[in-house]
Amino acid sequence: MDEKNLNQENIDEGITLVELFNSLKQNLVLMLGIGILVVLLGIIYTWFIVTPMYTSSVDIHIKIENIDENTNPSYVNVSIVNQVKQNIKEIAKYPEIIEAVIEDLNLPYNNLEAKVNSIRGRIRTSDIGSASAVKISYEDVDPVMATRIVIAIAEETKNRINSEEKSLAYFIEQLEVVNRPRENPNQAPSSPNKVLNLAISVVLGGIIAVVIVILKEQFSSYFKTKSEVEKFTKYSVIAEIPARKGVKFGE
Repeated sequence: MDEKNLNQENIDEGITLVELFNSLKQNLVLMLGIGILVVLLGIIYTWFIVTPMYTSSVDIHIKIENIDENTNPSYVNVSIVNQVKQNIKEIAKYPEIIEAVIEDLNLPYNNLEAKVNSIRGRIRTSDIGSASAVKISYEDVDPVMATRIVIAIAEETKNRINSEEKSLAYFIEQLEVVNRPRENPNQAPSSPNKVLNLAISVVLGGIIAVVIVILKEQFSSYFKTKSEVEKFTKYSVIAEIPARKGVKFGE
C-alpha cells in the first residue's frame, strides 16, 4: 500500500486521547522550541517594534441651569443630563472643534482633512459612572502632546457650548473642565500592554505547538508503535525487531 493511502487511512482512523498524550510527550522538545520561539517573537514585537502610545484624559462636568419650577427634577437628572452627555461626546469629535485645536496648538500638517481624521480617530469619550460628567481621552505617541490636545479639545467643546449663542447646546447647560492632567514626559505608556501581550504569546505558542505536533503525527507515514501496526493491519504482531543503537528512526 502506498504512502498516500497510508496517510489517508491514518486520518480516517483519527487519534485517541492516549495517543495524543503520547505524541505530545514524544515531541516535548519540539513543542518547547516552538513555544519559546513564539514567545520571543512576541517579546521582540512588544518591546522593540510596536510604537508606544500614551493616553491622557480630562473630565467635563455638566451643570443644568435655569430649570423651570414645574420641571420634574428626576426627569432633569436622568433624561436631560444623559442627553447632554451624548451631545458632548459627539461635539468633541466635530471637525470644527478639532480644526480649532490644530490652529490653537499650531500643530503641523500637510493635509488638514487627513490631520483632522487622524486626531478624531484617537479621541475616546465615556461616561463617568452615574455622575453628571463625561471623560474625554486622547492617545498620542508623545505624552506631553496627548495632554495638551485633550485639554484643548475639552476647552473648545466647553467654550462652544457655554457661548452666548448656545448654538451647540442641548439644554441650558454649563460645562466646566475638571481633573486636568499635568504634562508628564515620563508618563508610562498606555499601550502596548506588555504583560497581556506576553501572556497571549505564551498561550498562542502552546496552541501552535500542539497543532503542529498533531498535524505531524496525522500525516506521518511511519508506524512508531506495535499498536499502530495492529490498528492499521487488523492483525496481531507476533514478533518485533529491536532498534539498533545509533540508528535513527526510518533508516
